Amino acid sequence: MPTMTQALAKLKANLPDLLPARSLLRIATAIGIRFRQRTLTPAVTSALFLQQVLHGNPAVGELRRRTKLDCTDSAYCQARQRLTVGYFHRCSQAVLGPCRVQAENHLDALWRDHRRFALDGSSFSMPDTPELRAEFGYPPGQAPGCGFPTAHLLVAFDLHHGYLLRAVPAPCRTQDMAHAAVLHQDLRPGDVLLGDRAFCSSALWRCAAAAAFSASSGRTSGSSSPLCLAAAMSALAR
Repeated sequence: MPTMTQALAKLKANLPDLLPARSLLRIATAIGIRFRQRTLTPAVTSALFLQQVLHGNPAVGELRRRTKLDCTDSAYCQARQRLTVGYFHRCSQAVLGPCRVQAENHLDALWRDHRRFALDGSSFSMPDTPELRAEFGYPPGQAPGCGFPTAHLLVAFDLHHGYLLRAVPAPCRTQDMAHAAVLHQDLRPGDVLLGDRAFCSSALWRCAAAAAFSASSGRTSGSSSPLCLAAAMSALAR
């Protein structure tokens, strides 16, 4: 699995190849984003936004210096606001599709003929607005007006290639187990799903077995169910 430093370096150097401008414009048109053929098209704005994220969220002025693009702070912020969550989801799927195909054809990505995935919970903060406060809430013990709304985030990664399989945001006080079953739709019989003790629950095993039952068209057995938690590694090794 590549390190974060290696992944970031590769992304910074190959953004146009991973998300070509024509693909971004096609996605924007498909979901109904209206734009004019000016400087900050959806393709240009997306590239700027990704560069901003990859370089640690610098100010817009620093972003302009890095990219040599002539635009005002206000114009960039307005252009970015026009890009919807649905647009970025479609962009993610456009990148993820080829990753999945590539992973399917790499025998070295398998462990004892099993695909491996990891899931974990995290969190992220956001601007303090009434809408976001109502949707996500504050962390425990945070006085109103003295902090930022925080979301819980459940993610699943391909353990060999390191790509993000799925991310599920939820209100701040959500437990890791609450949406673990959502990630099972990306699994198939025989997959190994690793998690820490927060996922050590018989409920997760039952959900995994149900997912395998559905994926195998009504047939399930001990050998076809998705194998959950780190204990599965030792079980498979025997």
